[in-house]
Amino acid sequence: MEKYFAAALTSVDQIGVKRASLLIKHFGSAQAAWTAPEDELLEVGLPEKVVQSLLSLRQKFPNMAEEIMERCAAKEIGVCGIDDDDYPEELRSIDDAPLILYYKGKIQPTAKRISIVGTREITHYGQKATLEIAEDLARAGITIVSGGAIGIDTYAHRGALNGGRTIAVLGCGIEAYPSYNAKLFDRIMEEGALISEYPPRMPPMPGQFPRRNRIIAGLSKAVIVVEAGNKSGALYTANFAIEYKRLLFAVPGSIYAERSQGCNELIKKGAILARSAADVFNACDIDAPSEKLTRAPSSEPLIEKKIVESKPRASKTKKLRAEPQLEDDEALVYSLTVDPPTDLDGLLMRADDASERMLTPQELSNILLTLELKGLVMTDEHGCYSRR
Repeated sequence: MEKYFAAALTSVDQIGVKRASLLIKHFGSAQAAWTAPEDELLEVGLPEKVVQSLLSLRQKFPNMAEEIMERCAAKEIGVCGIDDDDYPEELRSIDDAPLILYYKGKIQPTAKRISIVGTREITHYGQKATLEIAEDLARAGITIVSGGAIGIDTYAHRGALNGGRTIAVLGCGIEAYPSYNAKLFDRIMEEGALISEYPPRMPPMPGQFPRRNRIIAGLSKAVIVVEAGNKSGALYTANFAIEYKRLLFAVPGSIYAERSQGCNELIKKGAILARSAADVFNACDIDAPSEKLTRAPSSEPLIEKKIVESKPRASKTKKLRAEPQLEDDEALVYSLTVDPPTDLDGLLMRADDASERMLTPQELSNILLTLELKGLVMTDEHGCYSRR
């Protein structure tokens, strides 16, 4: 029961890891700290406002530890205390390691883990780089860690699932994760794990995400930043990586690309340049997978591939294109490329809603490239697809 009292204690507003650890050390256990009288709590040095928050929560939920235990059991949510055997050793080693981890799936505490993070406003370049690096690392037995958000996080998880397993560290409770990535999270729970330090039903709040980033860095042997502007939240994770003495990689970008300025600056300051997974394997002394590393597909096979004849174009006076004759997945993807222009992430979500079969990011990229070669779709400077 001790870890459930620690969970109750860290549910108190303004009682984080450091204050909870202080209370547990002072009173001898999380249970004793949770049940301590007001005067003794004040003697520890807690601000009166924090003590009142604890007393108020305790009055409202006198059996909170038991309720957390029962709720997690009913929802099949694992609870891992910092002293438990299934708590990852790398994470335990950081100064402000969470006392409690809630999870769904399998943590695999001894697994090799590398984090991939970056902007939510991903470009086509970022999509391809993230997918390739994540998949190649996963094929080498590396668990990919990211934050479950849209953008680079989503592509890191999807690429990892193409080659192996992944962990999503949430900035909210496991039961409160965002619905936009529900299908992806279902796959992650089956083949990896969702992890959070927050109680299962706690909604996402802005201050929780920077705190979440320390767990992403703490879990990992290395952190890779793919795309990040100068004010990107991914730079918090990079700073934690430096603080925790993790290897820090950055994928280079154009000197004119706003979303690569943060990465280029990291490289300038000493981050290891990551052009592909091979650079990560070399720096981390990891054996590359026996199979060939993924690369952007060549255009030649797609050109040689038999192309279904399209109907003749409408007359120039009408300036309309007849609907092309396509089959199967090409027809599905073409039907999704309607206004407004949409990036790969958005098209994946549309495909998930429109079809029972879940297209992988690599499959979707290949189909879009085929459609581009056929002159049916185009990509703008933001990596968004639309019909010609």
